[in-house]
Amino acid sequence: MLPKYFKVLLIFILANITFFAFVDCGSGNKTIKGVIVEGSVLYGIGSKTSGFNIKSEQDQRVKEKKLQSILWQSFEYKMINNRFLGASGGAQREQFCVVSGSSAGIAVGTEVDVVEEATCMWVLHQIDSQNSDRYQVSLTKVRSVETGETGWTWSKSVKISE
Repeated sequence: MLPKYFKVLLIFILANITFFAFVDCGSGNKTIKGVIVEGSVLYGIGSKTSGFNIKSEQDQRVKEKKLQSILWQSFEYKMINNRFLGASGGAQREQFCVVSGSSAGIAVGTEVDVVEEATCMWVLHQIDSQNSDRYQVSLTKVRSVETGETGWTWSKSVKISE
């Protein structure tokens, strides 16, 4: 008969072996393939992305904006006041990915591997010291299959191909 502590140790070891075998089988280093496309976002008063209520068809001043094909080397997360919650509700702070300037582009049609996804739902694009744009979109880190160049681009500019 085995001592009690030995049984506990044996159960612990078997449980860990089972757990790590399960994790290892499920993790696989499968690369997600994609292609760069011309991305766009909706913006304006009345759009679902603006935070304002739509009152009527005439009140919808929603526009589609084509996103430049840009590849940034980095970004930073910031909590920014984004939506107003009514007369006395104040502003709702949300996590933004903040990118600056107009970095190198990446050509539409470029085959890429998806490296990472940012966790923000909004991007603040600081064009220069006085101009910036907000978009309800995220960022995706990609690596060009042909050149190996890596960087962050609009998530709507990456179409998963598999």
